[in-house]
Amino acid sequence: MPPPPTSSSAPPRSTRTTPAPVAAAPAADHASLFRSAALFSSILKTKPAPSAKSPLILAVDDSKGLRSFVQKTLRPFACDVHEATNGFNAFFAIERARPDLILLDVNMPIMDGVETLRRIKSTTELQAIPVIMLPSPADHAVFDTLTALKADGLLVKPFNETALLEKIRTVLDLKPT
Repeated sequence: MPPPPTSSSAPPRSTRTTPAPVAAAPAADHASLFRSAALFSSILKTKPAPSAKSPLILAVDDSKGLRSFVQKTLRPFACDVHEATNGFNAFFAIERARPDLILLDVNMPIMDGVETLRRIKSTTELQAIPVIMLPSPADHAVFDTLTALKADGLLVKPFNETALLEKIRTVLDLKPT
């Protein structure tokens, strides 16, 4: 058996280590997290997107397929599309950049679209952002609630590219790239 290599003759060892698995965070009351003064005040300090820039559209849906559909449909237009998987994450996206339009699903985990719309429209600094709700036919029980909360439009799933663009154009001027 050959002797073990000495440090001078041995090739350098890799210092890369496998990271330890990350433990799951304890379950949290997401509503109380949102009410955190620091988070909420930072959202309110976010400035609206400058009008000279391309409009920013925030697509909020737990379905990756729908968010991809929105991205694909809006690709030929001069606009930026950001995504969030639920209402709670939508507020973090709003904190990063104030959208010119929000496309909002109704049924999502953590914070659903009705609660998200309620919070947006009851916050003076956010209520001017147009919100188009994207309910499914099964959500018919909340249609009146969405109207009462001042949703700027309803587009019932499933819908095609033409219907999406027509609805967006009722609240936002889209220009081709």
